Amino acid sequence: MPGDRIANLWNVVGRDIASQEGTIYSEAMKSIDGVWTYDTLNSLIALPGGFVPGTMMEHLDYTPPDEQGRIDLISYLRMQSDEPMPLPD
Repeated sequence: MPGDRIANLWNVVGRDIASQEGTIYSEAMKSIDGVWTYDTLNSLIALPGGFVPGTMMEHLDYTPPDEQGRIDLISYLRMQSDEPMPLPD
């Protein structure tokens, strides 16, 4: 897969969905409005086709992580920022 197809995950938490310049997104992903919050990331990681019907992730051999795996992944993504988004109360 060409490098320009892989989204840069730096500052992904809080970024508009499907907004990384130079990244190719499916029409399904481009149709989703909003920003990547902890909730939206959790929804995508837990069940990609439920969050973005028609996403390319539905066609990959994707096994969603369990709840702790999602928490760990989202925590990692949160720290990939100069100013991490505050955690929810």
